[in-house]
Amino acid sequence: MDSWNPQSNGRLNSFLANPTPELAYVIGVILSDGNLNIHAYSAELILAVTDYEFAEEFSRCLGIVLQRKHPYTVRWHARKNRWVVQGSSVLLYNFLHRDWRNFRKWIEHCDKCTASFLKAFYDGEGCISGRHLMVFNTDMGLLLYAKHLLNSLGVGTLEPRLVSLAGTSLKDPRTGKLYKRRKDCYRIDVQGSYLARFKTQVGFTINRKKARLEYYARNSRV
Repeated sequence: MDSWNPQSNGRLNSFLANPTPELAYVIGVILSDGNLNIHAYSAELILAVTDYEFAEEFSRCLGIVLQRKHPYTVRWHARKNRWVVQGSSVLLYNFLHRDWRNFRKWIEHCDKCTASFLKAFYDGEGCISGRHLMVFNTDMGLLLYAKHLLNSLGVGTLEPRLVSLAGTSLKDPRTGKLYKRRKDCYRIDVQGSYLARFKTQVGFTINRKKARLEYYARNSRV
């Protein structure tokens, strides 16, 4: 168990690093939209997103991984205009705070774990526009790994390609502020004829993405 300090604002949580779909989902979140943060006595796992169901699923999985009786609270943060889930565990923080290559044992434990990881990764980094189902990341190695996992589940993909260069401008849609990209960004597409396969093998948690995938996968056949 995590050690507890009476001056800490953290909680006493139990974490066992057993391969489960819930832990695979948490890993996928942290490698996409999630964040790890440590200060004072608190080691935090945070997700702040626009889609409630994404936050809710992370809350559910995080609660199971940390053996809580109830999921973490999903709260609305008015200033950030985001749904926020915030958990605390030194043990889980230490487990997650490492290179993604160290997670292969847990991600590849079984098809359910693989699919759960990919669902979280696509919930965070994926989008669908027409018959184009894409996932973006600045880590080419991680994208190639996601491609390998998709292929292992029978989902055909295209080769990764560069979509934006480091140093180009990026506009925050929430604030309108302009930022400079620090790294090149790449994308991988699922082949259009494999949308139905992706839907049954991986899918989305986020309702708006799920609805688009359902619509465009109807006439998709391998």
